[in-house]
Amino acid sequence: MRKKMGGLLLCLALLSACHAIPAQPSPTLEPTPTEPHASDPVATETIAPGALTEEELRWFEEVFFKPDANNIRNVFGRPDGENIYRVPQDINLIELFYDGSRLREEVQATGAEINELIINGAFPEMVNELSQEYVCSVFRVTRDEMDEVLLKYTGLTLEETNQVGLDQLPYLEEYDAYYWCHGDVGYPGPLTILSGIREGSTIKIYQLSWDNVLYCLTLEQQPEGNYWFASNLPVPVKDREK
Repeated sequence: MRKKMGGLLLCLALLSACHAIPAQPSPTLEPTPTEPHASDPVATETIAPGALTEEELRWFEEVFFKPDANNIRNVFGRPDGENIYRVPQDINLIELFYDGSRLREEVQATGAEINELIINGAFPEMVNELSQEYVCSVFRVTRDEMDEVLLKYTGLTLEETNQVGLDQLPYLEEYDAYYWCHGDVGYPGPLTILSGIREGSTIKIYQLSWDNVLYCLTLEQQPEGNYWFASNLPVPVKDREK
């Protein structure tokens, strides 16, 4: 893991780069369950204010943001130009649910759902002209599953978000579900954290994107010890050079 003093000093100079969130009580690092779809890791020690220690940074990078196909936390926290949000209401939902909720095994659409999607003109680029069938499997994610993810990681329901990007997922009212069908798969990759800071219950994590843009991801620790995603913003160059 790349942890350099320069990165730590950089984050200390960037306290104003993220939108501040009101502090809440700071509770509890419990071992991460290894089985898929297990409960989220929750801190079991009180973390002191100020710069995160090497141990704390390693916990966030290797445990909380553990690389795993089902770890949607890595999707929330990915430093990417398509994943910018100043408030959790503006999270890009097409990016977040590109491969479903990741709460449990993917559910394929039924034949009836697929027929209705084709009739409605959904995913036209994925329809074989001769057979008039989709060339890839079609999966669904229900609004209840979306609510479950959003409540777990933001405290919001789908209705309470600004539904950014949601119109890019076809919706069938009869099944109260959204659908996706694509050839590539957006597995959430590992996050490489440079440094981090705690301000009360607020955690600010700094990481570089693939194109060398510095991002500040803000988490809010809840009284139960879990974390909500509050913002994910690129740090302006002028602030990086302070």
